[in-house]
Amino acid sequence: MSTVRFVSFLAPEMLEVYEEMVRYVGRCLGVTATLAVGTRSYDVFAEHEADFGFI
Repeated sequence: MSTVRFVSFLAPEMLEVYEEMVRYVGRCLGVTATLAVGTRSYDVFAEHEADFGFI
C-alpha cells in the first residue's frame, strides 16, 4: 500500500482540521495518509520526506 505524507507548517490550533483533511484524502485515494508537524525548513520536500504540505 502506498503512503501519502503531509506536513503542516500552519497554526497548531488547527491541527485537528488538517488531520481530518489528511484522513479524507487517504480514504479517497485508497492509501495511507500521514500528517507530521513541520519543525524544520521546507527542505522536507526537497529531501522527499513529505509529499504535500499545509503552508
